[in-house]
Amino acid sequence: MADRILIIDGHPDPHANRLSHGLAAAYAHGAREAGRTAYVIKVSALEFSYMHTASQFSMPSPFGGIKEAQTRLAEADHVVLIYPLWLGTMPALLRVFLEQLASGGFATCNNGTRWTQNLRGKSARAIVTLDASIHAGDFVYCGPNVFAVRHPVLRFLGVSPIRVTLFGRAGDPGLREARLRTARQLGARGA
Repeated sequence: MADRILIIDGHPDPHANRLSHGLAAAYAHGAREAGRTAYVIKVSALEFSYMHTASQFSMPSPFGGIKEAQTRLAEADHVVLIYPLWLGTMPALLRVFLEQLASGGFATCNNGTRWTQNLRGKSARAIVTLDASIHAGDFVYCGPNVFAVRHPVLRFLGVSPIRVTLFGRAGDPGLREARLRTARQLGARGA
């Protein structure tokens, strides 16, 4: 169980009614009620840009919001990554955020012969929403998407174990409260 949790709300649309935003708030609420420390970063509220060269990735991020996110990530025991499935993967803005977050040798560094994983000892949960039903989306869309988040991103940085929660039919208002309740329960457990 984790006591210090960083929740990354990766939905690029800042509109408050997005399910991802509600899930992030519910997870944080459950964690705080259980006496845990929970901090939410809304990717849609930050200012940063794409990297165009490998040398940009090797340098520390010049963006204040990214530096704060790195500080919060360094303090966290557990990371929760919440995002919608768009075109079979995470939204581009979230991917850019993760690149900025890992930049400058913060999350991993290469000494010329091997990579050092600087985020070892942290666990993670990805909460992924999709508009399709979970049965159709699980195999067609989510399999490659979950692999893309678990292995090339989180596990590469040293994060383990990584658990995944999938919520299908994200646009169905009749399921929203059950989804939020599940997120609160996960937060309360620090899982």
